[in-house]
Amino acid sequence: MKNRQPVIVLGMHRSGTSAMAAALQHMGVVMGGSLYAENEWNPKGYFEDQAIVAFNNLLLRECDRRWDSPLPPVIGDLSEWEGRVEDATRLLDGLFAGAALWGFKDPRMCVLAPFWREVFARRGIQPRLLMAVRDPAEVAHSLQRRDGISASRAAWLWMTHLLGALDYLDVAVDARFLDFSDLLKRPADHFAELADWLEVTPPDVVRDRFAADFISPDLAHGRVPASEQLPLLATRAYLLLREAAANSVPPRVFRDSAAWKDLLRDFREQVLPELESVQRFLERDRQLDVLEGRLDATSRGLSVAEQIAADRLQALDESGLRERELADALAAAERLSDACHRELAAHGQRLAETQEALETCQNLALARQDDLIAIENRLRETELAFQRSQELALARQHELGVLDLRLGETQKALQQNEALALERLTQLAALDEQLKATDAAFTEAERLALERQGEISVLRKQSGELAERMDALTAELDAIRSTRWWRTANYLGLIKS
Repeated sequence: MKNRQPVIVLGMHRSGTSAMAAALQHMGVVMGGSLYAENEWNPKGYFEDQAIVAFNNLLLRECDRRWDSPLPPVIGDLSEWEGRVEDATRLLDGLFAGAALWGFKDPRMCVLAPFWREVFARRGIQPRLLMAVRDPAEVAHSLQRRDGISASRAAWLWMTHLLGALDYLDVAVDARFLDFSDLLKRPADHFAELADWLEVTPPDVVRDRFAADFISPDLAHGRVPASEQLPLLATRAYLLLREAAANSVPPRVFRDSAAWKDLLRDFREQVLPELESVQRFLERDRQLDVLEGRLDATSRGLSVAEQIAADRLQALDESGLRERELADALAAAERLSDACHRELAAHGQRLAETQEALETCQNLALARQDDLIAIENRLRETELAFQRSQELALARQHELGVLDLRLGETQKALQQNEALALERLTQLAALDEQLKATDAAFTEAERLALERQGEISVLRKQSGELAERMDALTAELDAIRSTRWWRTANYLGLIKS
């Protein structure tokens, strides 16, 4: 196997996995050696390799399980499965040796995840997972039409297959969800997206042929009547899954989400014990296998008879015998037809026995009906409790929404106050710079004032000295004046005398 990243299509039966596998084959993915042919339930084909399906059925029988058992098989210690792991490895090598891009599809893979994860790990295979998403109500309606399976049983089968598909994420290199209803609406778009995902470039004509010839409304053979009812927990799981697919949420993120973990806890606590009880009740019950074996034998016998008749008719057409030889051949054909009628009568007898066994099975089912009614009543009470819990959760969600709105308004006010505070802080910083400049100016003025004050003191001292000198000069002048006056007076007196 050249490419160790095969594409594995995973999903419940009747979930659209055949359409998704067909898209992969159209873009060049080798899906196996001998694929199952189409029939009335899958008119476009199953795209399942017969050898892989046969091997998975063998594993289920060895675990005392069927594809429609209430719970998947318990693989247990993988060291006890060494021989089967080697068989699976040889099977893959034989089917896909030399394939550049390969993959396969079988819904039974979902309930055999522990075994196939070990096979992939041993071979160093890291698959890409294409995980089908479809409304379990549509799956249940399709299974009821084909197999007579009840809606609640189909819902839990859908749930266990989903859990098994998610288990492959531990060994996968990549994974993505694909909603079957969306594939029907936009086949060309999804074909192109898958091609990009696989990094292949098929011609546009291949894409258009797939969208026009393969995808059609007839594929939606599980339309749900309005009266169809499913367990509430399965409906919750589908709503989460559909939302993840619509928003392109990676399966790993989906598996690790709180909402999925809460739902898984509820499933394990409230539903799993009931399924385990039903599984224990059916342990080692081979009735359905026996009935299916008888029907298969009848079908094979009819096929052989039809083939013999067809071969005889072809021989008659090609022989060119004369009229007598043709009459003899017609007589032989009539004898063969009589033999076929006798064989059909024998098969009719076997079918009558099968119907009688089915009536016995129905009687057993009626005997078990009371237990199932009690289980359904308990499930209904659980559903009502879940509904009340959901209503309470919605009320709390509304209160949280109001609180969140108030918190948003408070945060907006705080942001406005913070902006105003930053503006005030900027203004205060500017004022602080102005005050620092003013203080420096005042300090310089004070220094200059002190210098001027010293100069004034010196001037005052000099002024005092000048005043004293002026006083002395004034006194001296007065003295001089007095002397001059006396002399002048004497002089005048002398003159008069």
